[in-house]
Amino acid sequence: YQRRVHGNPINIDWRSLPSCSVNISSFNSTPPPLTELNYPTPHPPYEYERSSSPGPSHVINEDNNVDLETDLAHNCVTLVCMNLAGFTKFARQVGPEALPRFLNQYINVIESCLGQGVVLHFNADVVVAGWNAVSSCDDHPNRACAFVVELHKRFSRLQRDWNTPVRLHVAVSTGTVYVGSAGNHQTNAFHVIGEAYTIVRQLSPLSHMLGATSVATEATVTRCSEAFLFRPIDVVSTSDAPNVKFVLFELLGEKLNVELNDKYLSEYNEGFHRFASGDYEGAKNYLSSWLNIYPEDSQGKRVWSLCSSPSRSSSPYCRKLPSSELVPHNS
Repeated sequence: YQRRVHGNPINIDWRSLPSCSVNISSFNSTPPPLTELNYPTPHPPYEYERSSSPGPSHVINEDNNVDLETDLAHNCVTLVCMNLAGFTKFARQVGPEALPRFLNQYINVIESCLGQGVVLHFNADVVVAGWNAVSSCDDHPNRACAFVVELHKRFSRLQRDWNTPVRLHVAVSTGTVYVGSAGNHQTNAFHVIGEAYTIVRQLSPLSHMLGATSVATEATVTRCSEAFLFRPIDVVSTSDAPNVKFVLFELLGEKLNVELNDKYLSEYNEGFHRFASGDYEGAKNYLSSWLNIYPEDSQGKRVWSLCSSPSRSSSPYCRKLPSSELVPHNS
Protein backbone atom coordinates (compact mmCIF):
# COMPACT_ATOMS: atom_id res chain seq x y z
CA TYR A 1 0.00 0.00 0.00
CA GLN A 2 1.30 3.45 -0.84
CA ARG A 3 0.94 6.54 1.30
CA ARG A 4 2.35 9.95 0.46
CA VAL A 5 4.71 11.41 3.04
CA HIS A 6 6.22 14.83 2.36
CA GLY A 7 4.95 14.55 -1.20
CA ASN A 8 6.86 11.31 -1.91
CA PRO A 9 5.25 7.85 -2.08
CA ILE A 10 6.40 5.25 0.45
CA ASN A 11 5.53 1.58 0.52
CA ILE A 12 3.73 0.16 3.56
CA ASP A 13 3.39 -3.61 3.79
CA TRP A 14 0.01 -4.33 5.39
CA ARG A 15 1.40 -7.55 6.91
CA SER A 16 4.02 -5.61 8.94
CA LEU A 17 1.59 -3.22 10.63
CA PRO A 18 1.63 -4.07 14.35
CA SER A 19 -1.71 -2.52 15.27
CA CYS A 20 -3.75 -3.82 12.36
CA SER A 21 -7.34 -4.36 13.49
CA VAL A 22 -7.81 -7.33 11.18
CA ASN A 23 -6.83 -10.78 12.37
CA ILE A 24 -4.19 -11.77 9.85
CA SER A 25 -4.28 -15.43 10.92
CA SER A 26 -7.87 -15.67 9.66
CA PHE A 27 -6.69 -15.13 6.09
CA ASN A 28 -5.40 -17.83 3.85
CA SER A 29 -3.20 -16.26 1.20
CA THR A 30 -5.35 -13.36 0.06
CA PRO A 31 -4.97 -10.05 1.90
CA PRO A 32 -8.10 -8.16 2.94
CA PRO A 33 -9.35 -5.12 1.03
CA LEU A 34 -7.38 -2.04 1.97
CA THR A 35 -10.55 -0.34 3.13
CA GLU A 36 -10.81 -2.87 5.96
CA LEU A 37 -7.36 -2.08 7.34
CA ASN A 38 -7.21 0.35 10.24
CA TYR A 39 -3.50 1.01 9.91
CA PRO A 40 -1.70 3.51 12.15
CA THR A 41 -0.11 6.68 10.81
CA PRO A 42 3.62 6.15 10.46
CA HIS A 43 4.46 9.36 12.33
CA PRO A 44 2.62 12.24 14.05
CA PRO A 45 0.33 14.35 11.88
CA TYR A 46 1.98 16.88 9.61
CA GLU A 47 2.64 20.18 11.31
CA TYR A 48 4.22 22.81 9.12
CA GLU A 49 4.86 26.34 10.28
CA ARG A 50 5.62 29.35 8.17
CA SER A 51 9.35 29.92 8.26
CA SER A 52 10.90 33.37 8.62
CA SER A 53 14.05 32.25 6.81
CA PRO A 54 14.40 32.55 3.02
CA GLY A 55 13.10 29.68 0.96
CA PRO A 56 9.82 27.83 0.65
CA SER A 57 7.54 27.11 3.59
CA HIS A 58 5.07 24.22 3.77
CA VAL A 59 1.37 24.51 4.50
CA ILE A 60 -1.58 22.15 4.32
CA ASN A 61 -4.26 23.25 1.87
CA GLU A 62 -7.97 22.46 1.97
CA ASP A 63 -7.43 19.14 0.15
CA ASN A 64 -4.90 18.06 2.79
CA ASN A 65 -2.04 18.34 0.26
CA VAL A 66 1.30 19.91 1.00
CA ASP A 67 1.86 23.25 -0.72
CA LEU A 68 4.96 25.40 -0.97
CA GLU A 69 4.68 29.09 -0.20
CA THR A 70 7.37 31.65 -0.91
CA ASP A 71 7.61 35.40 -0.67
CA LEU A 72 8.31 36.86 -4.11
CA ALA A 73 11.00 39.53 -4.12
CA HIS A 74 10.26 42.87 -5.76
CA ASN A 75 13.50 43.76 -7.58
CA CYS A 76 14.66 46.14 -10.27
CA VAL A 77 16.30 43.78 -12.75
CA THR A 78 17.73 43.77 -16.25
CA LEU A 79 16.49 40.94 -18.45
CA VAL A 80 17.97 39.67 -21.70
CA CYS A 81 15.89 37.53 -24.06
CA MET A 82 17.79 35.60 -26.75
CA ASN A 83 15.99 34.26 -29.80
CA LEU A 84 17.43 32.10 -32.59
CA ALA A 85 15.95 33.05 -35.95
CA GLY A 86 15.75 30.12 -38.36
CA PHE A 87 16.08 27.56 -35.60
CA THR A 88 13.15 25.35 -36.62
CA LYS A 89 14.50 24.88 -40.16
CA PHE A 90 17.98 24.23 -38.77
CA ALA A 91 16.59 21.63 -36.34
CA ARG A 92 15.00 19.72 -39.21
CA GLN A 93 18.26 19.79 -41.15
CA VAL A 94 20.59 18.50 -38.41
CA GLY A 95 18.16 15.95 -36.98
CA PRO A 96 17.55 14.65 -33.45
CA GLU A 97 21.07 13.30 -32.94
CA ALA A 98 23.06 16.47 -33.65
CA LEU A 99 20.52 19.00 -32.32
CA PRO A 100 21.16 18.28 -28.61
CA ARG A 101 24.90 18.83 -29.18
CA PHE A 102 24.22 22.23 -30.74
CA LEU A 103 21.90 23.26 -27.89
CA ASN A 104 24.47 22.07 -25.35
CA GLN A 105 27.18 24.18 -26.96
CA TYR A 106 24.81 27.13 -27.31
CA ILE A 107 23.87 27.17 -23.62
CA ASN A 108 27.57 26.74 -22.76
CA VAL A 109 28.34 29.87 -24.78
CA ILE A 110 25.63 31.76 -22.89
CA GLU A 111 26.79 30.59 -19.46
CA SER A 112 30.44 31.30 -20.25
CA CYS A 113 29.82 35.06 -20.36
CA LEU A 114 26.94 35.45 -17.87
CA GLY A 115 29.06 36.78 -15.02
CA GLN A 116 26.62 37.61 -12.21
CA GLY A 117 23.63 36.83 -14.39
CA VAL A 118 21.53 33.66 -14.25
CA VAL A 119 19.47 31.79 -16.83
CA LEU A 120 15.80 32.18 -15.87
CA HIS A 121 14.17 30.43 -18.83
CA PHE A 122 15.52 27.97 -21.39
CA ASN A 123 13.29 26.57 -24.10
CA ALA A 124 15.55 25.52 -26.99
CA ASP A 125 15.73 28.66 -29.16
CA VAL A 126 14.37 31.05 -26.52
CA VAL A 127 16.55 31.83 -23.49
CA VAL A 128 15.97 34.53 -20.88
CA ALA A 129 18.73 35.61 -18.49
CA GLY A 130 18.54 38.13 -15.66
CA TRP A 131 20.78 40.31 -13.53
CA ASN A 132 19.84 41.31 -9.96
CA ALA A 133 17.06 38.72 -10.07
CA VAL A 134 18.66 36.14 -7.78
CA SER A 135 21.90 37.63 -6.44
CA SER A 136 22.48 41.32 -5.77
CA CYS A 137 24.02 43.22 -8.69
CA ASP A 138 23.96 47.01 -8.47
CA ASP A 139 25.36 47.60 -11.97
CA HIS A 140 22.97 45.18 -13.66
CA PRO A 141 22.12 47.21 -16.83
CA ASN A 142 25.80 47.65 -17.77
CA ARG A 143 26.61 44.02 -16.99
CA ALA A 144 23.71 42.83 -19.12
CA CYS A 145 24.81 44.97 -22.09
CA ALA A 146 28.40 43.76 -21.70
CA PHE A 147 27.05 40.22 -21.77
CA VAL A 148 25.17 40.90 -25.02
CA VAL A 149 28.26 42.33 -26.74
CA GLU A 150 30.42 39.36 -25.68
CA LEU A 151 27.67 36.86 -26.51
CA HIS A 152 27.51 37.97 -30.14
CA LYS A 153 31.28 37.50 -30.49
CA ARG A 154 31.20 33.97 -29.10
CA PHE A 155 28.04 32.98 -30.94
CA SER A 156 29.61 33.96 -34.27
CA ARG A 157 32.29 31.34 -33.62
CA LEU A 158 29.58 28.77 -32.90
CA GLN A 159 27.92 29.70 -36.20
CA ARG A 160 31.17 29.08 -38.07
CA ASP A 161 31.76 25.75 -36.33
CA TRP A 162 28.31 24.49 -37.30
CA ASN A 163 28.15 26.33 -40.65
CA THR A 164 24.61 27.35 -39.76
CA PRO A 165 22.55 30.32 -40.98
CA VAL A 166 20.79 30.54 -37.59
CA ARG A 167 20.94 34.14 -36.37
CA LEU A 168 20.92 35.40 -32.82
CA HIS A 169 18.61 38.30 -31.93
CA VAL A 170 18.62 39.81 -28.46
CA ALA A 171 16.40 42.19 -26.48
CA VAL A 172 17.30 43.94 -23.22
CA SER A 173 14.80 45.41 -20.77
CA THR A 174 15.19 46.98 -17.34
CA GLY A 175 12.36 47.31 -14.84
CA THR A 176 10.85 46.19 -11.57
CA VAL A 177 9.42 42.68 -11.45
CA TYR A 178 8.45 39.99 -8.96
CA VAL A 179 10.98 37.15 -8.81
CA GLY A 180 11.00 33.93 -6.82
CA SER A 181 9.86 30.33 -6.66
CA ALA A 182 6.20 29.45 -6.36
CA GLY A 183 4.04 26.39 -6.76
CA ASN A 184 3.18 23.31 -4.76
CA HIS A 185 5.35 20.51 -3.46
CA GLN A 186 5.33 18.57 -6.72
CA THR A 187 5.28 21.39 -9.28
CA ASN A 188 7.54 24.28 -8.39
CA ALA A 189 9.22 26.81 -10.68
CA PHE A 190 11.11 30.09 -10.59
CA HIS A 191 8.92 32.94 -11.81
CA VAL A 192 9.58 36.40 -13.23
CA ILE A 193 6.38 38.45 -13.23
CA GLY A 194 6.11 42.01 -14.51
CA GLU A 195 6.01 44.35 -17.49
CA ALA A 196 9.78 44.23 -18.06
CA TYR A 197 9.61 40.46 -18.61
CA THR A 198 6.59 40.70 -20.92
CA ILE A 199 8.21 43.45 -22.99
CA VAL A 200 11.58 41.69 -23.37
CA ARG A 201 9.83 38.55 -24.62
CA GLN A 202 7.90 40.64 -27.17
CA LEU A 203 10.93 42.64 -28.32
CA SER A 204 13.15 39.66 -29.04
CA PRO A 205 11.26 38.50 -32.16
CA LEU A 206 10.68 42.14 -33.11
CA SER A 207 14.45 42.72 -33.25
CA HIS A 208 14.62 40.03 -35.94
CA MET A 209 11.83 41.71 -37.90
CA LEU A 210 13.58 45.10 -37.67
CA GLY A 211 16.90 43.64 -38.79
CA ALA A 212 18.70 44.52 -35.56
CA THR A 213 20.86 42.03 -33.70
CA SER A 214 20.32 43.70 -30.30
CA VAL A 215 17.63 46.09 -29.06
CA ALA A 216 17.07 47.74 -25.69
CA THR A 217 14.41 49.80 -23.94
CA GLU A 218 14.85 53.39 -22.80
CA ALA A 219 15.07 52.28 -19.17
CA THR A 220 18.21 50.32 -20.03
CA VAL A 221 19.71 52.96 -22.31
CA THR A 222 19.51 55.77 -19.75
CA ARG A 223 21.55 53.66 -17.32
CA CYS A 224 24.19 52.54 -19.87
CA SER A 225 24.68 55.46 -22.26
CA GLU A 226 28.12 56.36 -20.88
CA ALA A 227 29.69 52.98 -21.63
CA PHE A 228 27.64 51.73 -24.61
CA LEU A 229 26.49 53.28 -27.85
CA PHE A 230 22.81 53.15 -28.78
CA ARG A 231 20.63 54.68 -31.44
CA PRO A 232 16.81 54.86 -31.69
CA ILE A 233 15.22 52.65 -34.34
CA ASP A 234 11.50 52.42 -33.56
CA VAL A 235 8.59 53.72 -31.48
CA VAL A 236 6.41 51.04 -29.89
CA SER A 237 3.54 50.57 -27.48
CA THR A 238 2.13 47.47 -25.82
CA SER A 239 -1.36 46.14 -26.28
CA ASP A 240 -1.84 46.38 -22.51
CA ALA A 241 -1.08 50.14 -22.54
CA PRO A 242 -1.60 51.34 -26.14
CA ASN A 243 -1.42 55.03 -25.18
CA VAL A 244 2.03 54.69 -23.57
CA LYS A 245 4.78 54.92 -26.19
CA PHE A 246 8.45 54.23 -25.73
CA VAL A 247 11.45 54.42 -28.03
CA LEU A 248 13.26 51.22 -28.93
CA PHE A 249 17.05 51.46 -29.28
CA GLU A 250 19.64 49.40 -31.10
CA LEU A 251 22.72 48.42 -29.10
CA LEU A 252 25.71 49.07 -31.34
CA GLY A 253 28.46 48.07 -28.91
CA GLU A 254 30.87 49.50 -26.40
CA LYS A 255 31.79 53.10 -27.17
CA LEU A 256 35.50 52.34 -27.24
CA ASN A 257 35.11 49.53 -29.77
CA VAL A 258 32.74 50.91 -32.42
CA GLU A 259 33.60 53.18 -35.32
CA LEU A 260 30.56 55.39 -34.85
CA ASN A 261 30.05 57.73 -31.93
CA ASP A 262 27.44 60.20 -30.72
CA LYS A 263 28.90 62.94 -32.93
CA TYR A 264 28.58 60.93 -36.15
CA LEU A 265 25.11 59.74 -35.16
CA SER A 266 23.83 63.29 -34.61
CA GLU A 267 22.21 63.56 -38.06
CA TYR A 268 20.59 60.15 -37.80
CA ASN A 269 19.36 60.90 -34.26
CA GLU A 270 17.90 64.24 -35.32
CA GLY A 271 16.20 62.59 -38.28
CA PHE A 272 14.70 59.92 -36.06
CA HIS A 273 13.55 62.52 -33.51
CA ARG A 274 11.65 64.37 -36.23
CA PHE A 275 10.24 61.08 -37.52
CA ALA A 276 8.99 60.10 -34.05
CA SER A 277 7.33 63.51 -33.59
CA GLY A 278 5.53 63.34 -36.93
CA ASP A 279 7.73 65.76 -38.94
CA TYR A 280 8.32 63.34 -41.79
CA GLU A 281 9.64 65.84 -44.34
CA GLY A 282 12.20 67.17 -41.87
CA ALA A 283 13.14 63.63 -40.95
CA LYS A 284 13.74 62.71 -44.61
CA ASN A 285 16.15 65.64 -45.03
CA TYR A 286 18.34 64.57 -42.10
CA LEU A 287 18.14 60.88 -42.95
CA SER A 288 19.07 61.60 -46.57
CA SER A 289 22.21 63.36 -45.37
CA TRP A 290 22.98 60.39 -43.15
CA LEU A 291 22.47 57.90 -45.98
CA ASN A 292 24.80 59.88 -48.22
CA ILE A 293 27.56 59.01 -45.75
CA TYR A 294 26.36 55.49 -44.83
CA PRO A 295 24.31 54.32 -47.84
CA GLU A 296 24.20 50.69 -46.66
CA ASP A 297 22.72 51.44 -43.24
CA SER A 298 19.60 49.27 -43.08
CA GLN A 299 17.98 51.13 -40.18
CA GLY A 300 18.44 54.52 -41.84
CA LYS A 301 16.86 53.21 -45.04
CA ARG A 302 14.00 51.60 -43.13
CA VAL A 303 13.10 54.78 -41.22
CA TRP A 304 13.44 56.87 -44.39
CA SER A 305 11.03 54.53 -46.21
CA LEU A 306 8.55 54.86 -43.32
CA CYS A 307 8.67 58.64 -43.75
CA SER A 308 8.04 58.27 -47.48
CA SER A 309 5.19 55.78 -47.21
CA PRO A 310 2.11 56.99 -49.15
CA SER A 311 -0.13 55.68 -46.36
CA ARG A 312 1.73 57.68 -43.70
CA SER A 313 -0.68 59.97 -41.84
CA SER A 314 0.19 63.23 -40.14
CA SER A 315 -0.06 61.62 -36.71
CA PRO A 316 3.16 60.42 -35.02
CA TYR A 317 4.21 56.89 -35.88
CA CYS A 318 3.90 54.06 -33.36
CA ARG A 319 4.20 50.30 -33.71
CA LYS A 320 1.92 48.23 -31.49
CA LEU A 321 3.52 45.17 -29.96
CA PRO A 322 1.45 41.98 -30.03
CA SER A 323 -0.46 40.84 -26.99
CA SER A 324 1.62 38.89 -24.48
CA GLU A 325 -0.57 35.87 -25.24
CA LEU A 326 0.59 36.02 -28.87
CA VAL A 327 4.33 36.19 -28.16
CA PRO A 328 5.90 33.41 -30.27
CA HIS A 329 7.89 30.76 -28.42
CA ASN A 330 9.57 29.53 -31.59
CA SER A 331 11.26 31.12 -34.55
